[in-house]
Amino acid sequence: MTAVQANPGAGLAAHQAGDLATAADIYDACLKSDPGNPDLLHLRGLIYHQTGDQAAALMSIDRALAKAPGAPLFLGSRGVVLLASGELTAACEALEAAHQGRSDDLKILTNLGLAKGRLGDFAAARACYDQALARDPHYVDALINRGNLLERLDDIAGAVADLTAAHELAPDNPDILNNLGFACLSGNRTGEARQALTAALTLSPAHVETAVNLAHLDLLTGDYLAGWHGYEARRRRTNWRVASPDCPEWQGEDVRGRHVLVVCEQGYGDAIQFARHALDLLDRGASVDLYADACIADLLSTVPGVGKVVSDVSAGEWDFWAPAMSLPFQLGLDGPPGIAAAYLTAPRTVVAMTRGTGFCFQGNPRHRNDVRRSLPDDLAAAFLNSRDELFVSLNRDISSDDDQLPGGMRGRGDIKDFTDFARIIAGLDLVISVDTAVAHLAGALGRPCWLLLPFSPDWRWGLASEVTPLYPEMRLFRQTEPGDWQAVLARVATELDKRS
Repeated sequence: MTAVQANPGAGLAAHQAGDLATAADIYDACLKSDPGNPDLLHLRGLIYHQTGDQAAALMSIDRALAKAPGAPLFLGSRGVVLLASGELTAACEALEAAHQGRSDDLKILTNLGLAKGRLGDFAAARACYDQALARDPHYVDALINRGNLLERLDDIAGAVADLTAAHELAPDNPDILNNLGFACLSGNRTGEARQALTAALTLSPAHVETAVNLAHLDLLTGDYLAGWHGYEARRRRTNWRVASPDCPEWQGEDVRGRHVLVVCEQGYGDAIQFARHALDLLDRGASVDLYADACIADLLSTVPGVGKVVSDVSAGEWDFWAPAMSLPFQLGLDGPPGIAAAYLTAPRTVVAMTRGTGFCFQGNPRHRNDVRRSLPDDLAAAFLNSRDELFVSLNRDISSDDDQLPGGMRGRGDIKDFTDFARIIAGLDLVISVDTAVAHLAGALGRPCWLLLPFSPDWRWGLASEVTPLYPEMRLFRQTEPGDWQAVLARVATELDKRS
């Protein structure tokens, strides 16, 4: 490397131009002759961060801080790296320290808001963004982050206003258009969502999240051919991982007399819903096995005609394999994946105690949309206490001890896996559930189920109907205003009274 190439200024120029490999080489060369230079260590840490090596980034930035303790710029970068690593509390601490040392730095303030928001302190996050925008109403990052926060808080009008303003300031940024489209989708503003997402893909045809969001919009509005085709984009996400055996992936070939492994993916509700497509392959003359997590394997083994369910792809030999959620695309389905009858079976041992109504008011708290789809604890408790009947708890993450449950619920201490859930649900007269795996299980078992949906539902439930082709015995109770569970539960109470 020449002396000019080893110049820190040349490294910074390459860095600012987006040539990260060249910048890294120059910084490394400079650090050989000046290994304790805090600015170079900081810049090298930023390169590590931008290329995904957060551990190395933190090490390099901490070395910079050892040379320049308390430097606000370095502390701010440390917070960003910790944020990318998921260490949210530590990220907040670093960014707060950086903000104290450089209170006029809008980037630090905005990143602090991002960290606060991810910790669930939405009020503090909003305050950071408001403060940044009070100083500079055109600060794009603050507009983006506040817009994203408002979307999560169901202030769709505020989110659209902020993200539209950000787009006007940075019209060539596809991420902003994607976020704008997602916010519109969250408010059921489907026309505006399509316009923004299409524009984002025009700017960046390979933008994965935009393609997935547009696929969700197509499926939500009934364009299934386009939706299933577009949903293949999920496979380009960096975190998309499925187990795959040592055989070709099925691409729609004739499968008569062939042995196919269908690999379940994503959540348990998805596994239950998409297991039905094993029947489509069986109808085409294939023999079919399933791959699934152990806690749901026994249940899925009751799909009629399935040979076996494995939790290890090295446990057999197959001619083809297929991701379960790619089957509608490869099968060329142009309508909702409906089914006329139950396709899962509960064990024969159904306990008499489970007569009555089951109630599930909480989904997986790690789900991105759980804040919308789960009932607030106090609202669920008020509903349960207002009823004369005693409900069976179907919450997966709630104590089975009756003393720890809301009044009006009784627990079950014998739930270890989904087969146990199936055994209990099969004995119930009715299941009432938020949008989680419990609802899919009730539907697949053919049990009556009332599904409680937020204003902006998941793509599979459509926008308006009170019934779904996914599960013939299911009724949909929808919010008519964002966040209004009171009205939903009032309708549920009225319908329960009709049954008594």
